[in-house]
Amino acid sequence: MDRYYWGVDLGGTKIECIVIDRNTDESIIRERIETESIKGYEHMLGQIKILIDRCAKIAGHYPNAVGFGTPGTLDPVHGVMKNCNTTALNGHPLDKDLNKTLGIHSVIANDANCFALAETHFGVVKRIKPEAQIVFGIIMGTGVGSGIVVDGKCLYGCHGIAGEWGHNVLEPNGTDCYCGKQGCVETVISGKGLERYYYELSSQALSLPDIVEQAKQNNREALKTIT
Repeated sequence: MDRYYWGVDLGGTKIECIVIDRNTDESIIRERIETESIKGYEHMLGQIKILIDRCAKIAGHYPNAVGFGTPGTLDPVHGVMKNCNTTALNGHPLDKDLNKTLGIHSVIANDANCFALAETHFGVVKRIKPEAQIVFGIIMGTGVGSGIVVDGKCLYGCHGIAGEWGHNVLEPNGTDCYCGKQGCVETVISGKGLERYYYELSSQALSLPDIVEQAKQNNREALKTIT
């Protein structure tokens, strides 16, 4: 048995790998690489391979298995990815392709579900409200997603997309979304959505981290953007 747990967060902007010691539950390796999804699906698989190889070199051995948190979900009927804001993933059998690319067993799950489950059992929910029976965890990054945990277990729904609220309409007749609708939650409060809103207010193009820093300095437009 591998003495480490290996996990990968496959995001729209970056791919991050963390390696945790089974005995101490401490992270011993944390590395990231750019996703570069604009270059296509095969390129993304290559980026993942580069990252795993890099971490394996640091760890001194290759993992037996890796768990992946991904945007969207793996369709339980057709076995392909769907509803991914990283659209290059949609329509592909990601789990099978990862197994082939890495040569090891790969397990994938929705990133927001992973987040909500982790916070329930190991994070802020356990520390602050351990008696909570229902947990709603929100991810706001390149896209917007959420996970729902009921009685300690993820709620998936019959199509595997329970909690995926990023494409509920928040602003009718709002910004066009890649899904074909207008004013989706994701177009409003994702990283790109907030950056766009700040630009509309200030005529300045800043990254979201820079907007947050401006808000800490009581910049009016930045405060309005994030509150």
